[in-house]
Amino acid sequence: MCVLGMDQVANKKQKKSRTSWKDLDVNKSLLEACIYEVTQNGREGSSLKSLSWKKVGETLKNNHNFEVDQRALKNRYDYLKAK
Repeated sequence: MCVLGMDQVANKKQKKSRTSWKDLDVNKSLLEACIYEVTQNGREGSSLKSLSWKKVGETLKNNHNFEVDQRALKNRYDYLKAK
């Protein structure tokens, strides 16, 4: 039987907050970083390589203090690509 501490229970109940992509500079940086990674490292299918997504995430974190996971980056990239 697994016994969870109060902190662990609280962490499991917290929902992940939604990412806001309202800042146009963040979107622009995302696209620029993706374009750079495609030209330097190519693609894996129709998307970027896993290492490239990490670099794109680091770029947004360093330039805009904007942290998101790889899934959110890919979803936004796919959304913008479709537009």
